[in-house]
Amino acid sequence: MLARLILAVLFAAPLPALARCKGGIYVFPTPGAVIPTNSTFILEGAGEFADKVAKLAGRNDLVLKSKTEQVDVTVGRSRGVDYWTSSRMLDGKDQPSRVAVVLTLPKGHVLTPNTQYSLLIDRVLTGFSILNETGSDSLTWTTGGVQHSSKEAKDEKQSQADKDRDLGIDRVAPKYQVKPAVEEGFYKKDGDNLVRYLKMRVTLAEEAPAYFIISMQRARGSNVIQKYPVPINGGEAILGHDGCSGSFDFEDGRAYKLNVETYDAAGNKVVEALKTIEVQAPRPPM
Repeated sequence: MLARLILAVLFAAPLPALARCKGGIYVFPTPGAVIPTNSTFILEGAGEFADKVAKLAGRNDLVLKSKTEQVDVTVGRSRGVDYWTSSRMLDGKDQPSRVAVVLTLPKGHVLTPNTQYSLLIDRVLTGFSILNETGSDSLTWTTGGVQHSSKEAKDEKQSQADKDRDLGIDRVAPKYQVKPAVEEGFYKKDGDNLVRYLKMRVTLAEEAPAYFIISMQRARGSNVIQKYPVPINGGEAILGHDGCSGSFDFEDGRAYKLNVETYDAAGNKVVEALKTIEVQAPRPPM
């Protein structure tokens, strides 16, 4: 086996809240983060909001707004590319659990450096709660870069990399300093529900927020592939499910194969290809 799991039954573990079945949205990058001016966003609906987010696919009227600018962003609709659905086996049926879509700026458009922006979605997604466990409680971010006044002289000798840095544009792909690996598993029975998570660790040479797109399938006996984005927070990514929803569905102790791609918030992809990671899903303690 390529990865050893440490089974941790930790009642106070720093993992997503257990089995509260609360509908709402998760957003990447985490609200309050500093983002590149060419950032993309991932909007994820959980519970009753999974279907609501799914119905936004293809729309181009969600608004990203600052004090001086209003930008219409487009919602992804290509399955497996900028639109993903996770599923759970509930009452013997495979049912949608979460839906994630990419929000992109108009082609060629970059945001203003060193500026706060808010994502205004109340008109199309009413009554939502932000489920991110850290970050701001409102859908706001601040762009990187330096906001020069119009009177400041431009340095014609400045390199493109320096110009991009001043403008807050990220064109550089992340690099692995420590490649992704599964660190431990988490299993908990919560009433009639089961909670199963795997924690992955990675170290990146990257300043912008980053995320995995993970394709997972049983090592034997099934060709069904689950594919879903998972944010990286503090070098960690959590994949799995609580009693209500989650990014991936596991069966006790089954062996799975993971294929991992890594992107930053600007959509730059790590060039280095990774070998398939084989893991074993968490199982109840003996």
